[in-house]
Amino acid sequence: MSFKVSDNISFQPLSLIPKTFDLVEYVIGPQACEILEIGCIAVGSIRLVDEIANYFFKKYPNYWVSLACFTGVTLAAVQYYIKKIRLPVFENKLEEIQSESLVNEKNALMIISDDCKDYLTRKEVFTIRKLAQSHAIERKVIVNKRQFFEFLQGQSCSRYNTLWFSCHGSENGVWLGDFFLSKNDFALIKLLSSKMRRNGKVVFESCQVAKGEENFARVFSYHCPGSTIFASRALFINLIGPKMDDEGDPHFKNMLGIDSTGIYRDDELLNPRYPIIARIESCYLALEDYITSPAFTLKRVIQRIGSVLLRKLPFPGSEDLTTSRGD
Repeated sequence: MSFKVSDNISFQPLSLIPKTFDLVEYVIGPQACEILEIGCIAVGSIRLVDEIANYFFKKYPNYWVSLACFTGVTLAAVQYYIKKIRLPVFENKLEEIQSESLVNEKNALMIISDDCKDYLTRKEVFTIRKLAQSHAIERKVIVNKRQFFEFLQGQSCSRYNTLWFSCHGSENGVWLGDFFLSKNDFALIKLLSSKMRRNGKVVFESCQVAKGEENFARVFSYHCPGSTIFASRALFINLIGPKMDDEGDPHFKNMLGIDSTGIYRDDELLNPRYPIIARIESCYLALEDYITSPAFTLKRVIQRIGSVLLRKLPFPGSEDLTTSRGD
Protein backbone atom coordinates (compact mmCIF):
# COMPACT_ATOMS: atom_id res chain seq x y z
CA MET A 1 0.00 0.00 0.00
CA SER A 2 1.36 3.39 -0.90
CA PHE A 3 -0.26 6.77 -0.83
CA LYS A 4 0.82 10.36 -0.43
CA VAL A 5 0.60 11.84 3.05
CA SER A 6 1.00 15.55 3.74
CA ASP A 7 4.33 16.44 5.33
CA ASN A 8 2.63 18.57 7.99
CA ILE A 9 0.82 15.64 9.64
CA SER A 10 2.52 15.32 13.02
CA PHE A 11 1.74 14.72 16.69
CA GLN A 12 4.60 16.91 17.89
CA PRO A 13 2.33 19.91 18.74
CA LEU A 14 0.47 17.62 21.18
CA SER A 15 3.47 17.44 23.52
CA LEU A 16 2.13 20.30 25.65
CA ILE A 17 -1.33 18.80 26.06
CA PRO A 18 -0.61 16.55 29.12
CA LYS A 19 0.60 19.53 31.16
CA THR A 20 -2.35 21.59 29.97
CA PHE A 21 -4.77 18.91 31.17
CA ASP A 22 -2.98 18.83 34.54
CA LEU A 23 -4.67 22.17 35.23
CA VAL A 24 -8.03 20.74 34.19
CA GLU A 25 -7.49 17.75 36.50
CA TYR A 26 -7.33 20.01 39.55
CA VAL A 27 -10.83 21.24 38.72
CA ILE A 28 -12.73 18.14 37.55
CA GLY A 29 -10.69 15.28 39.04
CA PRO A 30 -8.53 12.57 37.41
CA GLN A 31 -11.30 10.32 36.07
CA ALA A 32 -13.30 13.01 34.29
CA CYS A 33 -10.09 14.63 33.07
CA GLU A 34 -8.91 11.30 31.60
CA ILE A 35 -12.13 10.88 29.62
CA LEU A 36 -12.02 14.49 28.41
CA GLU A 37 -8.35 14.28 27.45
CA ILE A 38 -8.63 11.02 25.48
CA GLY A 39 -11.81 12.28 23.82
CA CYS A 40 -10.05 15.44 22.69
CA ILE A 41 -7.11 13.41 21.35
CA ALA A 42 -9.48 11.09 19.47
CA VAL A 43 -11.21 14.05 17.84
CA GLY A 44 -7.87 15.67 17.13
CA SER A 45 -6.47 12.49 15.59
CA ILE A 46 -9.48 12.25 13.29
CA ARG A 47 -8.63 15.70 11.99
CA LEU A 48 -4.95 14.80 11.68
CA VAL A 49 -5.67 11.69 9.63
CA ASP A 50 -8.51 13.20 7.63
CA GLU A 51 -6.50 12.88 4.44
CA ILE A 52 -5.90 9.21 5.17
CA ALA A 53 -9.58 8.67 5.92
CA ASN A 54 -10.50 10.13 2.54
CA TYR A 55 -8.02 7.76 0.96
CA PHE A 56 -9.65 4.74 2.60
CA PHE A 57 -13.17 5.75 1.64
CA LYS A 58 -12.06 6.23 -1.99
CA LYS A 59 -9.85 3.15 -2.09
CA TYR A 60 -12.31 0.65 -0.64
CA PRO A 61 -15.85 0.61 -2.04
CA ASN A 62 -16.94 -1.53 0.91
CA TYR A 63 -18.08 0.92 3.58
CA TRP A 64 -17.33 -1.39 6.53
CA VAL A 65 -13.79 -2.19 5.41
CA SER A 66 -13.10 1.51 4.95
CA LEU A 67 -14.64 2.33 8.35
CA ALA A 68 -12.59 -0.40 10.07
CA CYS A 69 -9.35 0.99 8.60
CA PHE A 70 -10.21 4.53 9.65
CA THR A 71 -11.26 3.42 13.15
CA GLY A 72 -8.04 1.45 13.49
CA VAL A 73 -5.93 4.48 12.60
CA THR A 74 -7.85 6.65 15.07
CA LEU A 75 -7.42 4.16 17.94
CA ALA A 76 -3.75 3.69 17.14
CA ALA A 77 -3.27 7.46 17.01
CA VAL A 78 -4.75 7.77 20.51
CA GLN A 79 -2.50 4.93 21.62
CA TYR A 80 0.49 6.75 20.13
CA TYR A 81 -0.35 9.84 22.18
CA ILE A 82 -0.71 7.82 25.40
CA LYS A 83 2.57 5.92 24.98
CA LYS A 84 4.85 8.36 23.21
CA ILE A 85 3.73 11.78 24.41
CA ARG A 86 1.92 11.48 27.73
CA LEU A 87 3.78 8.56 29.31
CA PRO A 88 7.12 10.42 29.73
CA VAL A 89 5.27 13.21 31.56
CA PHE A 90 3.65 10.70 33.92
CA GLU A 91 6.94 8.85 34.49
CA ASN A 92 8.57 12.09 35.62
CA LYS A 93 5.69 12.62 38.04
CA LEU A 94 6.12 9.12 39.47
CA GLU A 95 9.86 9.61 39.93
CA GLU A 96 9.14 12.73 41.98
CA ILE A 97 6.45 10.95 43.99
CA GLN A 98 8.75 7.99 44.74
CA SER A 99 11.61 10.26 45.74
CA GLU A 100 9.45 12.27 48.13
CA SER A 101 7.90 9.12 49.65
CA LEU A 102 11.20 7.67 50.90
CA VAL A 103 10.81 9.45 54.26
CA ASN A 104 7.83 7.24 55.20
CA GLU A 105 8.28 4.29 57.57
CA LYS A 106 5.86 1.96 55.80
CA ASN A 107 6.93 0.29 52.56
CA ALA A 108 4.83 -0.47 49.49
CA LEU A 109 5.91 -2.60 46.53
CA MET A 110 4.05 -2.04 43.26
CA ILE A 111 4.45 -5.00 40.89
CA ILE A 112 3.65 -4.00 37.32
CA SER A 113 3.32 -6.36 34.38
CA ASP A 114 5.54 -5.36 31.46
CA ASP A 115 2.56 -5.08 29.09
CA CYS A 116 0.77 -2.66 31.46
CA LYS A 117 3.59 -0.22 32.20
CA ASP A 118 2.92 1.98 29.15
CA TYR A 119 -0.75 2.62 29.93
CA LEU A 120 -0.70 4.76 33.03
CA THR A 121 -3.89 6.74 33.60
CA ARG A 122 -4.40 9.90 35.59
CA LYS A 123 -6.38 7.88 38.14
CA GLU A 124 -3.43 5.53 38.67
CA VAL A 125 -1.03 8.42 39.20
CA PHE A 126 -3.53 9.91 41.66
CA THR A 127 -3.77 6.58 43.53
CA ILE A 128 0.03 6.21 43.73
CA ARG A 129 0.33 9.78 45.02
CA LYS A 130 -2.22 9.03 47.74
CA LEU A 131 -0.45 5.80 48.71
CA ALA A 132 2.85 7.71 48.86
CA GLN A 133 1.47 9.90 51.63
CA SER A 134 1.97 7.02 54.06
CA HIS A 135 4.31 4.58 52.24
CA ALA A 136 7.74 4.60 50.70
CA ILE A 137 6.96 3.53 47.13
CA GLU A 138 8.98 0.96 45.21
CA ARG A 139 7.90 0.00 41.66
CA LYS A 140 9.08 -3.09 39.81
CA VAL A 141 8.22 -3.98 36.21
CA ILE A 142 8.06 -7.75 35.65
CA VAL A 143 9.03 -9.21 32.28
CA ASN A 144 9.31 -12.96 32.95
CA LYS A 145 9.20 -15.56 35.68
CA ARG A 146 12.96 -15.83 36.15
CA GLN A 147 13.36 -12.09 36.67
CA PHE A 148 10.42 -12.08 39.09
CA PHE A 149 11.83 -14.99 41.11
CA GLU A 150 15.33 -13.47 41.29
CA PHE A 151 13.90 -10.13 42.37
CA LEU A 152 11.90 -11.70 45.21
CA GLN A 153 14.89 -13.71 46.39
CA GLY A 154 16.86 -10.48 46.71
CA GLN A 155 14.27 -8.86 49.01
CA SER A 156 14.39 -9.22 52.79
CA CYS A 157 11.57 -10.98 54.61
CA SER A 158 8.73 -9.04 56.25
CA ARG A 159 9.71 -5.89 54.38
CA TYR A 160 6.48 -4.59 52.85
CA ASN A 161 3.30 -3.30 54.46
CA THR A 162 1.50 -3.14 51.11
CA LEU A 163 1.83 -5.22 47.96
CA TRP A 164 0.11 -3.75 44.90
CA PHE A 165 -0.27 -5.65 41.61
CA SER A 166 -1.04 -3.85 38.35
CA CYS A 167 -1.59 -6.53 35.73
CA HIS A 168 -4.13 -8.52 33.73
CA GLY A 169 -5.88 -11.28 35.62
CA SER A 170 -8.71 -13.75 36.12
CA GLU A 171 -10.11 -15.88 38.92
CA ASN A 172 -7.30 -18.39 38.21
CA GLY A 173 -4.34 -16.03 38.53
CA VAL A 174 -2.56 -12.98 37.12
CA TRP A 175 -0.28 -12.28 34.16
CA LEU A 176 3.14 -10.90 35.09
CA GLY A 177 5.05 -10.22 31.90
CA ASP A 178 5.08 -13.36 29.80
CA PHE A 179 4.15 -15.82 32.56
CA PHE A 180 0.94 -16.63 34.39
CA LEU A 181 1.06 -16.71 38.18
CA SER A 182 -1.56 -19.36 38.85
CA LYS A 183 -3.46 -20.01 42.07
CA ASN A 184 -1.72 -23.41 42.02
CA ASP A 185 1.79 -21.86 42.14
CA PHE A 186 1.92 -22.33 45.91
CA ALA A 187 5.71 -22.01 46.23
CA LEU A 188 5.84 -18.64 44.46
CA ILE A 189 2.81 -17.33 46.36
CA LYS A 190 4.43 -18.33 49.67
CA LEU A 191 7.66 -16.61 48.60
CA LEU A 192 5.64 -13.46 47.92
CA SER A 193 3.85 -13.70 51.27
CA SER A 194 7.17 -14.01 53.11
CA LYS A 195 7.99 -10.45 52.06
CA MET A 196 4.85 -9.10 53.76
CA ARG A 197 4.65 -7.71 57.27
CA ARG A 198 1.90 -8.82 59.61
CA ASN A 199 -1.45 -7.07 59.05
CA GLY A 200 -0.37 -5.96 55.60
CA LYS A 201 -2.49 -5.28 52.50
CA VAL A 202 -2.34 -6.94 49.10
CA VAL A 203 -4.16 -5.21 46.24
CA PHE A 204 -4.83 -6.75 42.82
CA GLU A 205 -5.56 -4.00 40.31
CA SER A 206 -6.71 -6.66 37.86
CA CYS A 207 -9.83 -8.20 36.36
CA GLN A 208 -11.93 -10.84 38.13
CA VAL A 209 -9.27 -11.99 40.63
CA ALA A 210 -12.02 -12.31 43.29
CA LYS A 211 -14.61 -13.89 40.97
CA GLY A 212 -16.21 -17.16 42.10
CA GLU A 213 -15.57 -19.17 45.25
CA GLU A 214 -12.08 -20.71 45.00
CA ASN A 215 -10.55 -17.71 43.29
CA PHE A 216 -6.98 -16.45 43.21
CA ALA A 217 -7.59 -13.80 45.89
CA ARG A 218 -8.91 -16.42 48.35
CA VAL A 219 -6.01 -18.80 47.67
CA PHE A 220 -3.52 -15.96 48.09
CA SER A 221 -5.07 -15.00 51.44
CA TYR A 222 -4.67 -18.59 52.65
CA HIS A 223 -0.94 -18.58 51.88
CA CYS A 224 -0.44 -15.01 53.15
CA PRO A 225 -1.79 -15.25 56.71
CA GLY A 226 -2.52 -12.02 58.54
CA SER A 227 -2.75 -9.91 55.38
CA THR A 228 -5.94 -8.48 53.88
CA ILE A 229 -6.47 -9.07 50.17
CA PHE A 230 -8.42 -6.60 48.01
CA ALA A 231 -9.49 -7.58 44.48
CA SER A 232 -12.28 -7.12 41.96
CA ARG A 233 -14.96 -9.69 41.21
CA ALA A 234 -15.75 -8.08 37.86
CA LEU A 235 -13.82 -6.75 34.91
CA PHE A 236 -11.62 -3.92 36.07
CA ILE A 237 -11.30 -0.73 34.03
CA ASN A 238 -8.11 1.15 34.86
CA LEU A 239 -9.75 4.38 33.67
CA ILE A 240 -12.14 4.13 36.63
CA GLY A 241 -9.54 2.77 39.01
CA PRO A 242 -10.08 1.70 42.63
CA LYS A 243 -11.41 4.34 44.99
CA MET A 244 -9.34 4.75 48.15
CA ASP A 245 -11.27 5.32 51.38
CA ASP A 246 -10.06 7.23 54.44
CA GLU A 247 -8.31 4.10 55.73
CA GLY A 248 -6.40 3.71 52.47
CA ASP A 249 -8.38 0.62 51.47
CA PRO A 250 -9.20 0.30 47.73
CA HIS A 251 -12.72 -0.37 46.46
CA PHE A 252 -13.47 -1.52 42.92
CA LYS A 253 -16.57 -0.95 40.80
CA ASN A 254 -17.94 -2.86 37.84
CA MET A 255 -19.05 -1.30 34.55
CA LEU A 256 -22.41 -0.38 36.08
CA GLY A 257 -20.72 1.56 38.86
CA ILE A 258 -21.66 -1.04 41.52
CA ASP A 259 -19.10 -2.10 44.11
CA SER A 260 -17.42 -5.38 43.09
CA THR A 261 -14.70 -5.57 45.74
CA GLY A 262 -13.81 -8.94 47.25
CA ILE A 263 -11.97 -8.67 50.60
CA TYR A 264 -10.25 -11.77 51.98
CA ARG A 265 -8.21 -12.54 55.07
CA ASP A 266 -6.92 -15.97 56.13
CA ASP A 267 -9.06 -17.78 53.53
CA GLU A 268 -12.23 -16.00 54.65
CA LEU A 269 -14.39 -13.58 52.67
CA LEU A 270 -14.86 -10.51 54.87
CA ASN A 271 -17.64 -8.86 52.85
CA PRO A 272 -20.04 -11.63 51.76
CA ARG A 273 -23.04 -10.75 49.61
CA TYR A 274 -26.64 -11.42 50.60
CA PRO A 275 -27.85 -14.52 48.67
CA ILE A 276 -30.15 -12.56 46.37
CA ILE A 277 -27.41 -9.97 45.66
CA ALA A 278 -24.91 -12.77 45.01
CA ARG A 279 -27.30 -14.39 42.54
CA ILE A 280 -27.85 -11.11 40.68
CA GLU A 281 -24.12 -10.48 40.60
CA SER A 282 -23.51 -13.98 39.25
CA CYS A 283 -25.89 -13.27 36.36
CA TYR A 284 -24.18 -9.96 35.69
CA LEU A 285 -20.72 -11.57 35.60
CA ALA A 286 -21.95 -14.21 33.16
CA LEU A 287 -23.38 -11.49 30.92
CA GLU A 288 -20.15 -9.51 31.29
CA ASP A 289 -18.10 -12.46 30.03
CA TYR A 290 -20.50 -13.08 27.16
CA ILE A 291 -20.35 -9.48 25.94
CA THR A 292 -16.79 -8.41 26.66
CA SER A 293 -14.83 -11.39 25.27
CA PRO A 294 -15.75 -10.67 21.63
CA ALA A 295 -15.51 -6.93 22.36
CA PHE A 296 -11.89 -7.27 23.49
CA THR A 297 -11.13 -9.42 20.44
CA LEU A 298 -12.63 -6.83 18.09
CA LYS A 299 -10.72 -4.06 19.85
CA ARG A 300 -7.41 -5.91 19.42
CA VAL A 301 -8.11 -6.58 15.73
CA ILE A 302 -8.96 -2.92 15.04
CA GLN A 303 -5.95 -1.70 17.03
CA ARG A 304 -3.71 -4.09 15.12
CA ILE A 305 -4.99 -2.76 11.80
CA GLY A 306 -4.45 0.79 13.01
CA SER A 307 -0.94 0.09 14.28
CA VAL A 308 0.11 -1.41 10.95
CA LEU A 309 -1.32 1.55 9.05
CA LEU A 310 0.10 4.09 11.48
CA ARG A 311 3.64 2.71 11.01
CA LYS A 312 3.40 3.77 7.38
CA LEU A 313 2.88 7.40 8.35
CA PRO A 314 5.64 9.95 9.06
CA PHE A 315 4.90 10.24 12.79
CA PRO A 316 8.16 10.33 14.81
CA GLY A 317 8.56 7.07 16.73
CA SER A 318 5.48 5.43 15.22
CA GLU A 319 7.56 2.41 14.21
CA ASP A 320 7.82 1.50 17.90
CA LEU A 321 4.06 1.53 18.43
CA THR A 322 2.66 -1.74 19.75
CA THR A 323 -0.88 -2.85 20.55
CA SER A 324 -2.26 -3.53 24.01
CA ARG A 325 -3.63 -6.81 25.25
CA GLY A 326 -7.04 -6.95 26.89
CA ASP A 327 -7.75 -8.93 30.09
